[in-house]
Amino acid sequence: MRLQRLELGVVAGKPGESGWDGVREISAEVFAGMRRAKRELAGAVGGVDLEWVEQLFEVRGLRRVGVRALVEHCPGAVSEMMAFWIAFSKSVEGGFREWVKSVMVSAV
Repeated sequence: MRLQRLELGVVAGKPGESGWDGVREISAEVFAGMRRAKRELAGAVGGVDLEWVEQLFEVRGLRRVGVRALVEHCPGAVSEMMAFWIAFSKSVEGGFREWVKSVMVSAV
């Protein structure tokens, strides 16, 4: 039996009153660059570790991958790390989805 479809729900933090207004989305290209840098540097990039995504990437050859944000309220960014995760959250249904599909969905 072969897995052909995956539906992924990712918890996404949306801060305060203004939400993601003014937050820049992370593109698929940036996510791919972070992955390359992690491999080349043998560790987390800028303190960010997407190991859980790397584990997902062991599943290949899917026909369809669905990625949706499970939006939860979170505090505003008080550190660079929190700012990254807020930007990541905004990107779940954009650049992150695109990146995940590019790695996991079979071209056949």
